[in-house]
Amino acid sequence: MEGLNRHGKPAVLVDRRHSGLQADFVALDSSAAMASVCQHLFDNGYRELMYVTEPKKGVSSRRERVTAFNKCIASHAGRAAGQVFEYSEESDGLLEDAILALILRAEAAKDDRRAAVISGNAVVTLRIAAIVADRDWKLGAELGFVGFDDPEWAPLIGPGLSAIAQPTDAIGRAAATCLIERLSEAQPPPRQILLPGQLVVRGSSRAAGKPA
Repeated sequence: MEGLNRHGKPAVLVDRRHSGLQADFVALDSSAAMASVCQHLFDNGYRELMYVTEPKKGVSSRRERVTAFNKCIASHAGRAAGQVFEYSEESDGLLEDAILALILRAEAAKDDRRAAVISGNAVVTLRIAAIVADRDWKLGAELGFVGFDDPEWAPLIGPGLSAIAQPTDAIGRAAATCLIERLSEAQPPPRQILLPGQLVVRGSSRAAGKPA
């Protein structure tokens, strides 16, 4: 990255920011996506939430989603609670314990709140799905779920996994357009292009009493 700056080579950053590099940036609008996920869960009675992310150090998109999640919880202070869990291979056993504790807190609450997990990406989603299967928990019943990324297998797990589908094609087109413009004589100031994701609702985040 430093070499690009030093030699004046055009660059476009996709998904992850790089401090000190003046370049166009194209990504999912993580803040808006997280807000839509949280509101969807709140509307369906899930008010004991946990956001599971891979380690956020050095990865701007992960930090931004954590910030957005905390903002959502703060905006519902007194009506909802939330926590962030940083997942890694070393913390694998702790994740199952954390999800169980989340479910128990929701069951112990006196306001009929429900527990739900939000996954930061498909890697985390796979691990959560394995834990749910091993414990024989029912998604959309004992535990709600929404994940960032909508892999082709998401509809096949349990009642179907609700997900944020990232606008990958639109991100690619926008990044290519920015780079082509940078290679021409036109040199506009660095731009930030944040594109909306699509909340794909399936059975894992259904409201209480609704069929899978």
